Amino acid sequence: KALKLSPQRVVIRGFTQDYKPGGRRVYSEPMIIFVLSKSEHAQMIRNELERITSELEGMIRRMDAMADEAKRLKGMESGKLKDAESQERLHALADEEQANRRELGDLLNRSESLFKEASRNSQIDPAGMKEFMKGISMLKPIPDGSMKMAQKLFRDSASESRSEQESRKDLNDGENSHSEATQALKDTMNQLSKSAQDMEASTFVARLRQAASKEDSIAHALAGQINTIAGMTMEELD
Repeated sequence: KALKLSPQRVVIRGFTQDYKPGGRRVYSEPMIIFVLSKSEHAQMIRNELERITSELEGMIRRMDAMADEAKRLKGMESGKLKDAESQERLHALADEEQANRRELGDLLNRSESLFKEASRNSQIDPAGMKEFMKGISMLKPIPDGSMKMAQKLFRDSASESRSEQESRKDLNDGENSHSEATQALKDTMNQLSKSAQDMEASTFVARLRQAASKEDSIAHALAGQINTIAGMTMEELD
């Protein structure tokens, strides 16, 4: 704002100079700052939102694979669920659920930060922001709700102190909680995808205006240089 910079790529460096006369300046490494227009900023927001949605989709695929593994363990014949290999797989399911919870917590933090960033841009339609906030609200309860419960139940089912019947019940309840979390993630992903689409639609006209403005700028620049380029004034040209 102080330098009245238009949207562009800016390279800045700091320097220090010895107090002794004749001392040479010592420069810092250059730092690149991208000054964005509102349209470019909105596009950056949308790109990051699509990246978050894509990561959610990857997590859902992993959780679907975990559900298949839980079903396989449930279908084991009597006595097999308590052997060492099955117990190891049950512990692995609990570990994977815990890892997913950590990753989802990170995605939630990124989504909330992105929402704050998006709220600075008056060009983003309020309806799209409302859809975005709805997606974040849907995401919030999942890590410490159904996912945490699934993690606990998978861990309980692997406990040596549990009978096979108790382990089977824990595994069944854990699978149900896991399926509930997976469905909630799918609903959230669809909501965030809708928000990204709404943002794209709401900024389309602004991007079109920006493109038109650039064309006007090129036209004015050409008109100012036409007698140098063509050797004739505008009035002399056919």
